[in-house]
Amino acid sequence: MTQPDALASARLLAPAPWVDERGSKIRITAVRTFLTAPHGCPHLIVRVETNEPGLHGLGCASDPQRTLAVRSVLDDYLAPLLTGREPDDIEDLHRLILNSAYWRGGSVTGNALGGVDVAL
Repeated sequence: MTQPDALASARLLAPAPWVDERGSKIRITAVRTFLTAPHGCPHLIVRVETNEPGLHGLGCASDPQRTLAVRSVLDDYLAPLLTGREPDDIEDLHRLILNSAYWRGGSVTGNALGGVDVAL
């Protein structure tokens, strides 16, 4: 038996979910966080940016006791995970975030996920 060539092997594999199959060119380019504190109460705002000029979403990921922890999850973990993916695959992205977390079901990840969901 002969080894299959690389092209034949590539056809057997499922494409990455962010590969352009549906003709959509819109991609997430950045997930940014903004920490504000009107009246002394911390609010964490999430901004999901796309490669389409003027198209972005805003969400709130506030947790008054763990604001910096939620910000760290968004900046250090979720931003690299989401960059390059399609923003209209909201349920797929929700499940990706929910199921790929080490501490599933926690309040910190839940607030980060909620902020991204609203922004999408």
